[in-house]
Amino acid sequence: MNEQQQLRRYIDVTLRGFYNDELEARGLKLKDYIDLTAGLVNKNEELDYSNYAYFYNMIDGSPTKKTALDFGCGFGRWIKYFDKFFKRVDGCDISPYLAGLARQLCKQEGIESSIYDVAYETLDNIPDDTYDVIYSLSVFQHLPVKTLREAYFSEFLKKLKTGGYISIAMGSGAFHMSNPEKTTSAKYEDNFYDCRWTNSRCDVVGLNKRVVEKHLRKIGYSSVSIKEELCPHWEAREDNHICHQFNAFIKAWK
Repeated sequence: MNEQQQLRRYIDVTLRGFYNDELEARGLKLKDYIDLTAGLVNKNEELDYSNYAYFYNMIDGSPTKKTALDFGCGFGRWIKYFDKFFKRVDGCDISPYLAGLARQLCKQEGIESSIYDVAYETLDNIPDDTYDVIYSLSVFQHLPVKTLREAYFSEFLKKLKTGGYISIAMGSGAFHMSNPEKTTSAKYEDNFYDCRWTNSRCDVVGLNKRVVEKHLRKIGYSSVSIKEELCPHWEAREDNHICHQFNAFIKAWK
């Protein structure tokens, strides 16, 4: 099995399997899934992010004139949150199940948004040169395959307008706080194609800022900024995500 076949098997079996079979088998509906998920839509609005780098990275310049793409949008919680800041927020997700929930949520909230299904390591169904901002929150740390993350960085470059930027927030913790015996982890440079779990069951640790910056510049980003900070809510939460102690904020311009 070559590298692309391994990559696509990982996507089909691990990512789509986790976010389709497991949830559908439990008969989850939109409200049930929102209530179940750790990052509730309502809780997102209650948390104080005023001094947090989410806003430093996502909301700068004149956001009301900008069009954004939420990569890994899930059921649409951040589309709902950021819709009030940007001119428009579209979304995409690798799980047809979650993309369908995002469409339902946007319809319920009266949000005009295009939600795209992500096929594999490409974003061919999303128009090129379209977005001022492509952001992704708490997605990349749950992808323990470096090849896949790097493929998406390349795809983002195609979808950005000239002068647009990506803003990626991903965990970069080094240890597991609550249930170390129930989880595993992958180093940032690993290609863990055989991983059969995601989202707290196998998280990425040990991000190397120099490696990431070198790669982004090599593939064509003109400027890169990477910073790390302690998650402001870390000490107050019981978290079984290995990567949530620190957050790395990756920002790069086309």
